[in-house]
Amino acid sequence: MKSLFQRRRPDPPQTPAAPAPKTARSRARPSPTSEEFLGAYFGADDALTIFDVGAHHGQSARKYAGMFPNAKIYSFEPFPESFAILSALEIDRLTPVDLGLSSEERTETFQVNAGSATNSLLPLSENAKTTWGGNKGLEALEEVACRFTTLDAFMAREGLKRIDFMKLDVQGAEFKVLEGAKATLGAQRIGLIQMEIILGDTYAAQKPFSYYLDQLAHHGYRLRMVSDLVVVEGQLVQMDAFFEA
Repeated sequence: MKSLFQRRRPDPPQTPAAPAPKTARSRARPSPTSEEFLGAYFGADDALTIFDVGAHHGQSARKYAGMFPNAKIYSFEPFPESFAILSALEIDRLTPVDLGLSSEERTETFQVNAGSATNSLLPLSENAKTTWGGNKGLEALEEVACRFTTLDAFMAREGLKRIDFMKLDVQGAEFKVLEGAKATLGAQRIGLIQMEIILGDTYAAQKPFSYYLDQLAHHGYRLRMVSDLVVVEGQLVQMDAFFEA
């Protein structure tokens, strides 16, 4: 009689199942900060030429000097009170420039607001304060005359052939800077452009994101990354966009 407890033959080896393909959600990563992106894009020892357009008090200049100690930084700030703070910074290889960049070389009317970081060539929109959750810095104070030049003219005057990185943060007037940079952009003499994109209704005559995509694509630049998203009351109101040739 056979035993009631027969030995079970071992099962044949099984081929491991292929891992399930990753979903778009599992591959997703949060957008980086601008510092994270720049730190990965450039080498810390690179001898970069950097244009800091809309320098304000030198916040970005200090950051770039720390990240890229061999960089030559040109920081542009047209508002005299802000330029006084910028020019007092003791940063090696920093050149403060008491000019703004725009579409023409001339003196222009500059809009001064309660928060100096929001000063612009463009006046505030009626909805600016509401868009930004009641931000008290978005209150118009006065108009002052400031000097502006074009990027093309400055490049020619200084004998510069290439900009490795340009940060463009001029409170809605970025399109004016691009208008004055057609020769430089057309020759793709800027390696990487970081541009603040204001999406919420903040400045009169500000341009939509699609405008910048089209304008830069015309010169052979493509969108590489977005960073530093700002959300106010559930609405995306601002981000930074990186473009490369």
